[in-house]
Amino acid sequence: MAYTISIGQFEQSIPAFCEFVTAKGSPKTGVAYACDLRQYAQYVRSLPVLVDGALSTSLARQYFSFLREAKNEDSTIIRKLAALSSYCDFLRAETVPSLPNPFLRLPLKRSLRANKEPKPVDTLLLELILSGIDNLRDQALFRLLLATGLRISEVHALNRDSISIHEERNGDVRVITGSGEIVGKGNKRRRFFVDEATLIAYAGYVTSRSDASAALFVSARGTRLSVRGIQYRLAHWCEKFGAPHINVHRLRHTFATVLANNDIDSVALRHLMGHASFTTTMQYFKLHDKTIRRQYHAAMGRAKRRNPST
Repeated sequence: MAYTISIGQFEQSIPAFCEFVTAKGSPKTGVAYACDLRQYAQYVRSLPVLVDGALSTSLARQYFSFLREAKNEDSTIIRKLAALSSYCDFLRAETVPSLPNPFLRLPLKRSLRANKEPKPVDTLLLELILSGIDNLRDQALFRLLLATGLRISEVHALNRDSISIHEERNGDVRVITGSGEIVGKGNKRRRFFVDEATLIAYAGYVTSRSDASAALFVSARGTRLSVRGIQYRLAHWCEKFGAPHINVHRLRHTFATVLANNDIDSVALRHLMGHASFTTTMQYFKLHDKTIRRQYHAAMGRAKRRNPST
């Protein structure tokens, strides 16, 4: 019979697991996993009866259903299940080889991953919301998210001096651009770029500030605006304008989709998004056939001109 653990043992081993994840060079993942594991522990403790310990196949399926019914995003569910699966593997390797890992046997987890597709926001809806935002900070914040494709945690970490402004000449035309560097997932550095229209919103917000905080985006209390605070502000504006709820991460999907459908090179998009896998980048090129259709007709036109008999 496979060994199992009590909910008390489960909770006691969370810190050791998170220290292990952090030691591997993933401090942010360690913090996120700790929250996910504690949420699972709270769920288990809320149950009237616990039959087979804190880890069982029936309990794993039950928790999966709970997450779906709570309207969690698919990506959130996958992360929470990944945290629990990694935790089980950690215990198996460290202390309890016979401990089962019921989260590996969830068929719906695999179907979630297989059906996961980017969900860009309709550009007209976004423009409606942005045009109505009369807060300089929020205007700059959401335009920057849309213009850079940065993750919410990456924008949260930006400082006032994170963006450099450059002036270039294209013939007689003066072009203003911005760029910066962030440390993304896996502690990998990458550059991001900012267009002139977004820089105007950014400059308007920064010059309006009178505080001494180094953070780019600050709360009403003058402290760095939290990730939760960024999510709350977008929810606030959606509610104010009667728009459906928009997850901040969908702004990143929108950025990638817009570029993919306007002929950006896939390698360049991968770099801008900070994707570890090229497969993740390529999913944005499958959303619409606009680019493919345009390139098809352009190629056929060239072929006809070169060989009229084709």
